[in-house]
Amino acid sequence: MALFEAEMRLTGQLLPGERILWAGQPKQGIVFTRGDIYTTFFFLLWGGIPAFGLFSLPSDGPALFNLVAAPFIIIAVYMLVGRYFYDAWSRKLTFYAVTDRRVLMWNERGKGRFVALDRAHIGAVTLDGNREQGTILFGPEKEGLKFLGIANAGEVFDLVQRPLPAGR
Repeated sequence: MALFEAEMRLTGQLLPGERILWAGQPKQGIVFTRGDIYTTFFFLLWGGIPAFGLFSLPSDGPALFNLVAAPFIIIAVYMLVGRYFYDAWSRKLTFYAVTDRRVLMWNERGKGRFVALDRAHIGAVTLDGNREQGTILFGPEKEGLKFLGIANAGEVFDLVQRPLPAGR
């Protein structure tokens, strides 16, 4: 189903005569990474200290403290919980494809974002993770396109590495 949906979403972005060799989506649902442990501790402190002060002060305490503490607590709640739901929603709206000419990414968030890289000029291609579930990076790590958390990452990596058909 996800393969068919990804192909349908990206078909309108193809060049004349171009064909999809692989299509997919990032891993779905809430995903935790190694760096989340540090972010969690930081934002527990970020929001915990003002929350402690807010709830330990008498209810007739200084109103200014309430106004200053509220943004810290709101940001902490987003960073502790909300960002995972936003990330899952964003990945649900992201579709990837490898064609006989290009590597494509389409994200339907907001007005949409389409990225296409010519396979002949793609530069470095890196596989992070394992061949069953991983991330493929195209080009420089900070600037390039990423296929985040895709299934069968090794097969897609091998497909991208194959020489282009003659005349392309």
